Amino acid sequence: MSEYTDEVDLAAELARDRFRAWRGVAVRDEGPLPDNPVDAMQIDLMRRSFVPQLPPANPSTSGWHLLAALGELFDGSEDADHMLATTGRVLVHAGQLAIANGLALEPILRLVPSSRDPNVGPACTPVGAVGFLAIVMAQVVKRDLIWVHNLVSSIATVVGAAQDHLEINGVGGERVDLLELYRIVGGGILATLPPYRSAAEILAAAAWKAEA
Repeated sequence: MSEYTDEVDLAAELARDRFRAWRGVAVRDEGPLPDNPVDAMQIDLMRRSFVPQLPPANPSTSGWHLLAALGELFDGSEDADHMLATTGRVLVHAGQLAIANGLALEPILRLVPSSRDPNVGPACTPVGAVGFLAIVMAQVVKRDLIWVHNLVSSIATVVGAAQDHLEINGVGGERVDLLELYRIVGGGILATLPPYRSAAEILAAAAWKAEA
């Protein structure tokens, strides 16, 4: 597992560095969205997440929403389209959990193949993946470097278990591109939400109403 530990460490470092690069856009609403479509999607979903369709990105609760989506996937319909959509929601909630803890999603998703490989990573069963993430979320108050690395590994493991289930039971063994699925399902969610307004736009509108 030392090889996998090194990969987790690298993924965590890249996820933190990527988040820092666009933290002003994500947190302080400064400037346009990044050119990277996964980063842009993750930020846009976080910005517009205070609606019933998409619970807020919160360090303490996003993990439980991720587990709920995973449970829906494992216990729900075996229709391929439904499973694809549900796996997409797993990815969306993974992105919410990541950004709530200062992490970009893409480096974590690139860890998934190793997490699924029994010769490299944990290759958890669905129950094992759920248990791993639940243990990490129960320790969310720590949020030290070790906890962050465990979070990165647990997200990759959960997504890996979801991908296994989808590819084996839903799409007949075909490979699923997680990044593309995230963009498709995330884009579908955004299409149902009100247009995003920046803090500056909200304040300007409030000032105009006050003057009227």
